[in-house]
This record gives sequence, C-alpha cells and structure tokens, in this order.
Amino acid sequence: MTTAQVRGPMKMPDSAFAMWERGELDEYLHVPDGSRVEIIGGEVVVSPCPRFGHGHVVQSITETIYRAKAADDQFRWRLGTNVDLSLVEIQDGYVPDLFLLDRDTHAALLAADSPRVYPAQLALAVEVTSPSNAADDRPPGLRPRRRRTKWNGYAASGVPFYLLIDRDPHAGCATLFWSPDRPAGTYDNHRQWKFGDQIELPAPFHLTLTTDSWTTWTEE
Repeated sequence: MTTAQVRGPMKMPDSAFAMWERGELDEYLHVPDGSRVEIIGGEVVVSPCPRFGHGHVVQSITETIYRAKAADDQFRWRLGTNVDLSLVEIQDGYVPDLFLLDRDTHAALLAADSPRVYPAQLALAVEVTSPSNAADDRPPGLRPRRRRTKWNGYAASGVPFYLLIDRDPHAGCATLFWSPDRPAGTYDNHRQWKFGDQIELPAPFHLTLTTDSWTTWTEE
C-alpha cells in the first residue's frame, strides 16, 4: 500500500485501536473514501489506492489461487483481501493485501459475515510494498525504529507464514518468512526469490507462484 500520512500521538476520545475496532477511526480522521486506515506499531497510518503494478501482483496471486481451487475440489485454501485484521494482543490493526485461510474457517467467517479476522485464523499473510511505506512491511533494518513493523506484528501475533513482495527497484524480490518467535516478534526462517523466479510455497500450501510479469515500481 502507499502511505499518504502517518500520524503520531494525538488527542482522541479513545485509543486509536479501540476506535479502529469499532469502525469509528476513519470518520474521526475524515479519511477520504478508498483509503485504508491501519495501526502499525501503535501509530495510525492512512494509505490511498496503490499503484497499478501493485494491483497486478495481487491479481496474479489471486488468479493462481482460483485456478488451484478450480482444478481440485479438495483444495484447502481460500483467499481474503480488503478485510481488517485485528491484532488484539499488540493493539495493532492491519489490512493485509492478501491472506490465506483454510476453507472451514472461511466458511465460518462467511456465514457470520464477519467484519474482521484475527491472526489465529490466518495461514499466510501477504504484503506488497509501495514507495512510501515499504519500511512498514519489511523487517526492521539496522537503524533504530520508533515502532515495530508489520513483520514484527505478524510474528508477534503468531501468523505462521508471511510473504513479503518488495517492488523496490533495488530489491525486486519476494521473501517468505516462517517459524514466528512470538515473544521476540521475529521470524526465525526465510527464503527469497527474485522477480522472474517461480515461488514454491512449501507445505501446507504446495503452491507455485509465477512472477515473470511482476515489476518494480518506477522511481519518480
């Protein structure tokens, strides 16, 4: 996603997380229609619509999942997008670009018309970077940060797998993280692929993602 604005501490009638969970934060901040509001490391992040190339990557993964489902009646995985993910334990709230969950969990959420999902329901979270917010999606670098990233948040909340697709021209790669260390808020293992490689998602997914058409963003 592309971050339009990051707000630090501000005077509000309740905590940002509580207002986010109640669906009140967008209106309170007068967020434009079509924007995403997230809480990352305790700070409110407002993101407008992403670039075309970002959407293409999301669509590419979506099409792969749909083809796998159509080819196998017993295919276990279902796709979610544009749904709030409530990380209650750390008081963060994300809107993942994509996530996978098993079909029984998907059926239960669909029957309840749930307004949000929780980390324990996710098998895999997917984020695609954009120029202004890539640091929020990646593992923290060597420079000290004031707040945790989504990488930390997913790990601290026990999301088993996190696929980070980095469209930065200096990266152009996808990295799969797994084995979350929840107390540390880190992932212990990872594997990386360059754009153009085939991404082989391991068990329990057994999926191949083709990245030939994925592109890095254009620096302006």
